[in-house]
Amino acid sequence: PYFATRARMERCLALDALGDAAAVDVCLEGLPERYAELGELNDAANARTSQASIALERGDVLAAERYIAAALAIAPARLSGLTTGRLHLVEAQVAVQRGRFDAALVAIDASLTAFESVRD
Repeated sequence: PYFATRARMERCLALDALGDAAAVDVCLEGLPERYAELGELNDAANARTSQASIALERGDVLAAERYIAAALAIAPARLSGLTTGRLHLVEAQVAVQRGRFDAALVAIDASLTAFESVRD
């Protein structure tokens, strides 16, 4: 089940790259929950972060905020440094869209700290 779920995620990202927004929405529906059911919380957070990024590309800041909040609700100890860094990077982008530059700077700092931890 894990590798089928992982393959589905790759399909969703390919559909996004091809610009098929409707197909991406259908593809991503329930995917983070499936990862969570499998105990793959890092992948669940990564999928939510992808959903947030895609929502931002479409200008849907409200949806991006919901996806980021869902990803941030996962225990940080369950996330890799790369996922944490990416999550906070998209969180910063959402904050910029909302004009919350102080929150954006905090999120960027958290992102850089997470990415630096991977390098060590």
